[in-house]
Amino acid sequence: MFSLNKFKVHVNQIEIGKMVTSMSLYESIHGDIRGILHVIDNINFFDTFINKEMPGVEITYNYLGTSMVIPLIANGITDQVITKTGKNYNIVLISISTVNKTVSRICDTYSGTSNDILINMWKETQGTEIPLSLNTQAVTKGKYVVPNISAGTAISNVVQSAYDENKTGMFLYQRLAEGGATRFVSLHDMARSKYYNDDGKTCFQIQNSYVDKSIITNPVGTVGSCDNFQLVSYNENYIQKLAGGLWGKRITEFELDQTKKTELTAIEYTSIDAPSYKISKKLYDNGVSLFTPDSKTDNDAIQNTKYRVFNTTLMAESTVAVPNLSCGMVVDVNQGGSNISRTKSDGEYIIASINHRYTMNDGEMNYVQDIGLTRE
Repeated sequence: MFSLNKFKVHVNQIEIGKMVTSMSLYESIHGDIRGILHVIDNINFFDTFINKEMPGVEITYNYLGTSMVIPLIANGITDQVITKTGKNYNIVLISISTVNKTVSRICDTYSGTSNDILINMWKETQGTEIPLSLNTQAVTKGKYVVPNISAGTAISNVVQSAYDENKTGMFLYQRLAEGGATRFVSLHDMARSKYYNDDGKTCFQIQNSYVDKSIITNPVGTVGSCDNFQLVSYNENYIQKLAGGLWGKRITEFELDQTKKTELTAIEYTSIDAPSYKISKKLYDNGVSLFTPDSKTDNDAIQNTKYRVFNTTLMAESTVAVPNLSCGMVVDVNQGGSNISRTKSDGEYIIASINHRYTMNDGEMNYVQDIGLTRE
């Protein structure tokens, strides 16, 4: 593993980097960044500078030539232990975006594509300081009357109902390497976002670590190596998923306002029956609801694809940290490192999550990544 350079932590603009003994920062394709700092406080920082308000936290460091600036908000203190020499405690961290989505409420009406609606909601709750990257254009469109609910819930409703021209679902999430920006991207585009080697052509590989002469002369060659792979699940709860129609079902659709019944043919493998009550097209005088799909069959297939991508989950723990590697990227996995030990669970995966772990050792902050990988 490698250590950080120029590591600093500012809480309320007070630098406490030397008090931090460990740190964990978590990113996932399911939402915003969050984390935790473990602090050994021998100068009474807790009583002097931390009050009931949530202070801003800025973490900066340099890792293998890559500079990082991570803006966060402290969301409380936990597990405090008082000793003769001071205090030990954890500072819980959340993103600025999470704060805004939690405290803001929306009571308004929006029309347009899912992208248009999301942009307007974002400006209303986040302002212009927190960037939103629209990597994929959603084809879903309609009208959304938001009935005075939290901004987080309203935004989640838009994301969950959206899909792209390839009929794959959308995700809204943050990456640690992007300094607080949020991205809106489809599963289709995510699966094409490979993390390339320096040649820009071959997909980066996370592989079992082993030491040879080349590693001794070039230690940077160990970046991305891991000797602790764990297949968390492979086709787990298959029967329950099958019964739930994850591989298709025959849908009987009822339009109550038109006294109409439509039987839709199963689009995949099974004939699981599932009644469905369609939103009325007359719900709004002018326009169609954003949550009314063009096709119930397509809508179910989109949601099934979104869930099935997590059918195989693999953990690569204590990986030698890779600069700028982020969730929503694709990497190749080679768990065995040889033809004999190669397994069918090797190959390309989407990075669903990364737990960035930092530990102080002999005055240096060491850095490893626990990488959560997923595919159908």
